[in-house]
Amino acid sequence: MNQIPCPARIWSDLGDGFATGCVLGSIWYFGKGAYNSVRRERFKGGIHLVRNRAPVLGGSFAMWACIFSISSCTLAHFRGHEDAFNSIASGFITGFVLSFRNGLRGGIRNGIFGAVFLGIIEGMVIFMNQYQKREELKGKIAETDNYRREIERSYGIKSVNPRKAEKVSVDKANRL
Repeated sequence: MNQIPCPARIWSDLGDGFATGCVLGSIWYFGKGAYNSVRRERFKGGIHLVRNRAPVLGGSFAMWACIFSISSCTLAHFRGHEDAFNSIASGFITGFVLSFRNGLRGGIRNGIFGAVFLGIIEGMVIFMNQYQKREELKGKIAETDNYRREIERSYGIKSVNPRKAEKVSVDKANRL
């Protein structure tokens, strides 16, 4: 998961969230401000809206990242290990806390949405990691087989397949 230890991770994620929100907000609000401005004032209108609204969006992203990191670190501390369940539960907690002002029903609804959203992300991460490991293993097996064939061709010696050789040696050891 994340390589930074927990207390420092909260500050790191807070800064990363603010920076992400400001950059994305700058792009979005510049386009919106330029589009909605008068013809000769498009650039100035875009810059004006970025200056007023991008830090607000950055603050919202930072708050989300901070609550998520705090809940993730807390769960990792109490559970003793970090896995996909911590991220999913942290997504629920974050959605719940940020929308609790809409009432208990709104908090639970948005908490479930946050958990489902992070569950999908964690599922994709797990799937991609398994796929990458599988492809890496296939590549190592192919590399080993190619090396074995090259040795056979170079020296004219027929080598034994190591997977079959292990089974034969175990059978011989069992007979003795």
